[in-house]
Amino acid sequence: MKLGYKSASKTISVVGLDEIAKIAIKLLTDRDPIIIEYKNKSDLKDNQKDNEKTISNEIGGGANIYALWKRENDSNPWEVMYIGQREKKQVKIRLCQHLFKKPDATNSRIDNVKTIIENRGQIGISTILVEPDTMRKSLETCIINTIDSKLSWNTHKK
Repeated sequence: MKLGYKSASKTISVVGLDEIAKIAIKLLTDRDPIIIEYKNKSDLKDNQKDNEKTISNEIGGGANIYALWKRENDSNPWEVMYIGQREKKQVKIRLCQHLFKKPDATNSRIDNVKTIIENRGQIGISTILVEPDTMRKSLETCIINTIDSKLSWNTHKK
């Protein structure tokens, strides 16, 4: 599939991004997420080291768009709660901010994660790589707008 454009005077209308977003959604959500283990449920940052390999394996050769998932217990289905993006070289750091510890100066879903974990639920992640990296923000916006009703942790709608 190619991304095309239509040009009239000084306006360029991007054509095809919605179709690419559907493919990205499928890649992010048509599989079970990778489960993040929380042995210490009261201090989430203590779990980061135990999950380093799991997160690295999910990212693989690179990622720049990710989904955060939850489920109440093993018998409940997974639910996608949040879609985010970060440049390829920073995505692991950003995921860890959501999952284990956030700096004071950033928004994070750590409070949502903590609530799920304290209630004996599970957290999972899935990732994809969008190339070129400069397209990740546009694609993230399109993904969020497409599946908006399911993303209760995406509080800053695009």
